[in-house]
Amino acid sequence: MLGIVFLNQPQPVPIFKTKIFLTLYLLLSIGIFLLILYIWAVSGIFDFNFKQVIQYPGYSKTFYLYEQTCFPPDTATECGDYRGKVNTKISFLPIMTTKFQCRCLFGEPDHIDNTVVIPLEANLDKDKSSVVMNLNTGEVIQK
Repeated sequence: MLGIVFLNQPQPVPIFKTKIFLTLYLLLSIGIFLLILYIWAVSGIFDFNFKQVIQYPGYSKTFYLYEQTCFPPDTATECGDYRGKVNTKISFLPIMTTKFQCRCLFGEPDHIDNTVVIPLEANLDKDKSSVVMNLNTGEVIQK
């Protein structure tokens, strides 16, 4: 509607004010974009860190172990707020799904038949001692 009014009765637009407005708009947009990139980059420091890949020949599922330890890492359990999670990748997409998450750190996995047993070390949830996962289906059998 405003365009039709300007076509019928053209008005002189002060070019100086338009340049100031566009310059301020671009500077503000670039500043917000850089702030978002900075926050995204810094938040990666406090995210889960990759620990290990569990993959055995002949089985369809691959598990990825992640741990979030204390910062700075003098000891992995110093803060008392550490976490671990097990992810698996959807085969045809680059998307990970979380299969298991706990307030613990993972030990060395053990392959038994078509399952993998992952012991939970430094576990804050005392009712679980290990996780058993099926290597064919990727489901958690026992927590």
